Amino acid sequence: MSLCKWDLAWAGLDPAQGHEHAGRRPVLLFCNDAIAPPIGLVSVLPLTTWKKGRRIYPTEVLLQAGTAGLDSPSLVLCHQIRTLAASRLFAPFGHLAQPGLRQAVNKALALWLDLGPASILR
Repeated sequence: MSLCKWDLAWAGLDPAQGHEHAGRRPVLLFCNDAIAPPIGLVSVLPLTTWKKGRRIYPTEVLLQAGTAGLDSPSLVLCHQIRTLAASRLFAPFGHLAQPGLRQAVNKALALWLDLGPASILR
């Protein structure tokens, strides 16, 4: 099975603890395509269904229904980034191709990981 950065796939996230997302969930792959396959690990951003009226936090990105094969509006949870064994993933069902959404994910993840210019000064 071939998986690439920006693919959406189902992943088995158990076991989980505390506020971690658990069970079989859709995830967005966010890892280096050259490095991840040989070591058998992938970094993923879990998705959750967005309900109208729910606040969207700065570390979340809204993907509308129909985007990258999603049936319903979903939030990419950049604050829940996890590295998993590639064997936890199922075949991809979509691919996030829109540059604006990719940029939003990059920005939200950089915020969560404190990768902005200000973080260098601390």
